[in-house]
Amino acid sequence: MDITSINIPNGLSTPFSLIPPSSSSLFLHNMDFCKSILSPQKMLNAWGKIHIFLWSMRMIILKNHKPEPGMTPKASQQERHQIRQDEIIVAARRCFRASGFHAASMSQIALEAQLSVGQIYRYFASKDAIIEEMIRRIIDNRIAEMESNTQTEHLAQVLAWRQTLSHDDDALMLEVAAEATRNPHVAAMMAQADARMYETACAHLKKMHPHLEESRVRCCVEVMASLMEGAMFRNLTPQKCDPAQLHQLYQDIMQMLFTEK
Repeated sequence: MDITSINIPNGLSTPFSLIPPSSSSLFLHNMDFCKSILSPQKMLNAWGKIHIFLWSMRMIILKNHKPEPGMTPKASQQERHQIRQDEIIVAARRCFRASGFHAASMSQIALEAQLSVGQIYRYFASKDAIIEEMIRRIIDNRIAEMESNTQTEHLAQVLAWRQTLSHDDDALMLEVAAEATRNPHVAAMMAQADARMYETACAHLKKMHPHLEESRVRCCVEVMASLMEGAMFRNLTPQKCDPAQLHQLYQDIMQMLFTEK
């Protein structure tokens, strides 16, 4: 009889899932040694006891695990789920930066996150789902920054000195743009993200400059979006003129945009 196929009471199967991955090779090596010195019957008895012991330890750990104060078991589970999603997104960002969206595979992301591909699919149905969540987080971050900045005067400085919230986010959004040219699903994600940014910017600008007509506000946001996104592309090349002079020019542009004629 093969000891790895033993069934013990309550339908428990071989407890390899209870053995830490870092210890599994040593565990199996010791089991091979035991098989060489024990009779098959004694080996079966020993294996059954080990199985029961490991399963009991697992039950004790699960029973004694307590969530943080004030956190329900459901909330604790949701927090763990969120942490694991965060880990996958961080790993995916590294893979996308290194290989691009098209070339980065789920197996590569799983390796970077130190998970199995099956575990990745427990949290994200597909690579596109990972991309979608990554884009959502980048846009959330940009909207939060937009809403925390109550003035528009800083835009001239941001453009002139090519300042950015995150060079990494900018590079990933350029990858999104490239992938959108060949993947309709990603193109739809990009359009949705742009719509969120555009409508939020319109509401923000209207609040800062209530004297502007709605149509003027929307035109101003379109011009600013073109300037900001153009600066993101220009960031890939060295600065070719004096930022101080550019700053003055951008200030003139902003004044022209926000002055109703």
